[in-house]
Amino acid sequence: MTEIRRLASSARIALEHPRDVLGRLCDHLAEHLQVECGDGQARLTCDFGVARASVEGDALAVALESADATGLSFLRLMMAEHILAFAGEQTPAIRWSGDGKAGEPLPYFREMRVVSVASVTPLMRRIVLAGPDLARFTTGGLHVRLLFPPPGIAVPQWPVNGEDGRPSWPAADAKPAARAYTIRHINADRGEIAIDMVLHDDPHGNHAPGAGFAQDARPGDVVGMTGPGGGSIGEASRYILLGDETALPAIARLLEAMPETAEVAAFVEVADAREEQPLASPASLSLNWLHRNGAHAGAGESLARAVRDHRWLAGDGETPFVWAGCEHAQARAIRRFVHKEAGLARDKCHIVAYWRRGAAGDEARKD
Repeated sequence: MTEIRRLASSARIALEHPRDVLGRLCDHLAEHLQVECGDGQARLTCDFGVARASVEGDALAVALESADATGLSFLRLMMAEHILAFAGEQTPAIRWSGDGKAGEPLPYFREMRVVSVASVTPLMRRIVLAGPDLARFTTGGLHVRLLFPPPGIAVPQWPVNGEDGRPSWPAADAKPAARAYTIRHINADRGEIAIDMVLHDDPHGNHAPGAGFAQDARPGDVVGMTGPGGGSIGEASRYILLGDETALPAIARLLEAMPETAEVAAFVEVADAREEQPLASPASLSLNWLHRNGAHAGAGESLARAVRDHRWLAGDGETPFVWAGCEHAQARAIRRFVHKEAGLARDKCHIVAYWRRGAAGDEARKD
């Protein structure tokens, strides 16, 4: 039997306080990964592979191992971003050796072409994209990032492997804008992915490259795609799902994957009745549409009220798992309630700001 070689990469990172950085790294990632940490050493295990870290004098030695190039690249990215974040005012040099070279294409990147465009509702467009080797995108998370080339770029330039494990992007005038979306449907055999995209009030605004693309997309248009990641949900017999239209594709995917034995209460805020969509689930589903009826998206508290008023969080039977994806202020209000008032543990909820009024892209997630 031929043994499959696992891919490996390592780095020795000079730090002023490597033990402190390792401790903060373990504390933070313990919420997301399997972490064993102690005596200046750590082992972190996740779906992508294994990361080992140890304090060696004034440095942190990191060794990574994964079954494939995508997993190894995700591990390098994860470790580099967190070490840089926890290094304080330092900017340590990170140079990985082993498999995966700087300047190579990102293994989790695909160039995609538009196959078809259709309206699901007046404000929701379904873009079907075709690309190569999509089997990897059927597992590992619900979400991808779409990369939109700047207007007027004849030949798009895409990010490549950076020396420190993070993507190295093209110069500013050629850098594509990146936005996160949920895979609504995927057919790896046909090489197609469907993405549902919300049309904002100003689809051509500076902070809405995705909505502008969805509005004007035509067959043959090119975008980049990276991923997959995110979107996991804990095991429970009861679920409360909350979101606005930006989270509607994710809620639809989660509902479709629910077990028949589960009870689900879903609350979806949309502009009006025209934005409602058929949502199916094998679970016992109570689906509640919350209409803004002219109010600005993200301006109200309908989702926060829905979870505050729900009887399942008032001691009525088994504690539910709470999942929410919405505007930053509502996400913060929901998070504050479920943790401080309802007393839910962190492993009983997943609450994410999908967007933030007045902010663009990943700025939505910053407090």
